[in-house]
Amino acid sequence: MSDFLLECGALTRRWWIHFRRNLGSSIFGVFQPLMWLLLFGFAFKGVAAGRAEAFGTGDYIAFQTAGLLAIAVLGNTLFGGVPFLFDQESGFLDKMLVAPIARSALFVSRFVFVTAVSTVQALLILLLVALLGVRVATGVGGLALIVVYTALLAAGLTAISIAMAFALRSHAAFFAITGFLMTPLLLVSSALVPLDVMPAWLRVAAYLNPLTHGIEPMRYLVLGRGGASVLLTSGAALLAFDAAFVAIAIRTMRARME
Repeated sequence: MSDFLLECGALTRRWWIHFRRNLGSSIFGVFQPLMWLLLFGFAFKGVAAGRAEAFGTGDYIAFQTAGLLAIAVLGNTLFGGVPFLFDQESGFLDKMLVAPIARSALFVSRFVFVTAVSTVQALLILLLVALLGVRVATGVGGLALIVVYTALLAAGLTAISIAMAFALRSHAAFFAITGFLMTPLLLVSSALVPLDVMPAWLRVAAYLNPLTHGIEPMRYLVLGRGGASVLLTSGAALLAFDAAFVAIAIRTMRARME
C-alpha cells in the first residue's frame, strides 16, 4: 500500500510539473468561467428581478454562481485525459506501462489531480462572487458541502475523459468529441436558467444530465432556498454516475494496456 501511495505521489508530481509548464493554457482554463460571468451574469442581471420564486433569488449572479462552478468543473475534467493522449502518441505511455509501478496508479493520480484542481478553482470562483456580494447562505458547512459536490461532479467527468483518452487513437478525435459534448452538456442543464422555467421535454433531458445534479445542490447551498432533499437525491445520482464511469474508464484502460 505504501508503494502504491508513493507511485501515485510521484505521478501526481508529474501532473503538477506538466500543469506549471503549460501555465498559460492552465490559467486560461481557470479563468474561463469568468467570461461566462461577464457575458451572462451582467448581461442578464435583471432577468431574475421580480422572479425570486422561480430563480430562488432576485440576484441573477447569485443564481448563476452554481452554474459557474459547474462550468469550471466541466472545462477542467473533460480535458483531463489529454496528457494520456500525448503520452500515447509520443510513446512515453508504453515506457510507463513497462515500468515497475502499479498501472492503477496512472488512473488514480490523474483522477485525484484533476479533481483537486477543479476544487481549488471552485473556491476561487466563490471568492470572486463574494467580492460581488454573493454569500453562501448555508455558511461554512455549506461551503464544505459545495467542495464535496464539486469533487463528486469532477470525478465522473474525469473518468469519461480518461476513458476517451484510452479508447481513441488521436487527439484530433478527442478534441472533436469533447467540443461536441460541452455545449449540450452545459445548455441542457440548469446552469443558466432554473428547471421550473424549462419546457417539459427539456426539463426531462436536464434531469438526465449529471451537470444538473452537481448544480442543483450547490445552488441550494449558495442560496439557502429550495428543498434540502436535493442534497440526497442529487448526491445519489452523482455517486451512481461516478461509479458507472469509473468502472468504464478502468475497463477501457485495461483493454488498451493489454
